[in-house]
Amino acid sequence: MIQVRKDLCIRNLTEKDAIDVFETIDQNRTYLRKWLPWVDGTASHTTVAEVISFWEAERQNGSGEIYGIFLNDRYIGNIGLHDMKKPNRSGMIGYWLSQRYQGNGIMTDCVRVLINRGFYTLNLNRIYIHCATPNRKSRCIPERLGFTQEGVLQDGENLYGEYFDLVVYGLVKRNWFDSSGRNNCYLNAAHLYDLEQNDVSNADIPFYLDYAVRAKGKVLELACGTGRVSLKLAETGCQVTGLDLSESMLNVFYDKLAQAASDIRDRISLHSGSMSNFTLNEAFSLIIAPCRAFQALTEQGDIQNCLSCIREHLNDDGRFIINVFRPYKVLDESWCYPDTVRWTRDTKTGSHIVKKDRGEKIDTLRQIIYPSFTYEITEPGSDAVVLQEKLYLKYYYKDQLKSLLTDAGFRIIEEFGWYDKSGIDSGRELIFVCGK
Repeated sequence: MIQVRKDLCIRNLTEKDAIDVFETIDQNRTYLRKWLPWVDGTASHTTVAEVISFWEAERQNGSGEIYGIFLNDRYIGNIGLHDMKKPNRSGMIGYWLSQRYQGNGIMTDCVRVLINRGFYTLNLNRIYIHCATPNRKSRCIPERLGFTQEGVLQDGENLYGEYFDLVVYGLVKRNWFDSSGRNNCYLNAAHLYDLEQNDVSNADIPFYLDYAVRAKGKVLELACGTGRVSLKLAETGCQVTGLDLSESMLNVFYDKLAQAASDIRDRISLHSGSMSNFTLNEAFSLIIAPCRAFQALTEQGDIQNCLSCIREHLNDDGRFIINVFRPYKVLDESWCYPDTVRWTRDTKTGSHIVKKDRGEKIDTLRQIIYPSFTYEITEPGSDAVVLQEKLYLKYYYKDQLKSLLTDAGFRIIEEFGWYDKSGIDSGRELIFVCGK
């Protein structure tokens, strides 16, 4: 089983699933028949059971991996890697979804997970998708995920006596990093984020608590993620608003809130959105962007818009705290590094998790680094599952960041190099406490 999001997973089908699969196809027969050639041949659950056995044989010989899609344990469709060819390390993704579940991003998320499995677990180099030219819903998925339209197969598919051209979409591994479109969102491994324990995550909480208590008003946390900071602030009595672009991270936060005391839940308000463009219709005494949150903005327009939004939402006597890492030198290509094991964890459920990171590349002109994280998860009695997250992070030198803040209309009140409030020139961080 591969978890796609909190309520959604894909898993191998067995003959026990044949009835559910057949009934779902039968209920959607007219809808599916428009674009899928095998619908008329699926006449009974016995037929489906035979196909599932064939899929299992493909999985065993390495030529394909077919999964059922399950939403809250209910079967709703299929997705698979077909025609995997070892010499060329390529494979084709195919998919279908029940009509009632269309339009909720389910298939896009499932395809994204399967791409990651294809590239990082199965070591494929190329993944392609065929879609009938008029089938816009299907075509939107590879287009949304950064596939390249490589061409058209004329009369590529015979659908019940009528021929349709097939659009060929292709994606190679080296381009998936640049074109997935939603990096920095922890789409695949948000549920593992809180396993991270480092000196920053252990040291910054008391720092932010100190300023939140002194602020004596509402607090806004940008890129609040899974609630690592916000929950601690709420526990001390602060009224906290959290903003994050990643639905995956917010889902983890919501799960924590469900387990929290009611008074803590009442102090937290969560919003889904980008910190580069937000309107919350209220002002805050303290706005914070902890850890690497601000560095996730890499486009100049987004950076300037974010600072403008922060200033608009800050009380006249409020404080804005920004935190980025200090480059240990003038960064260059030597920053890049191979896979490095950072930690291992054994969870209460018996999972063994290994986290690795890698310095993929660096753009010294735009001052952006491209690290990647890989999580290798082994469940008892199961094959290892590999999840990967790609980050884009802009780095700043001290004087650059100071100029950026003052140009945006902020005045720098305090500056530190670490969360113990040590001097800015002696620490590993750049922390600025700002006012209007």
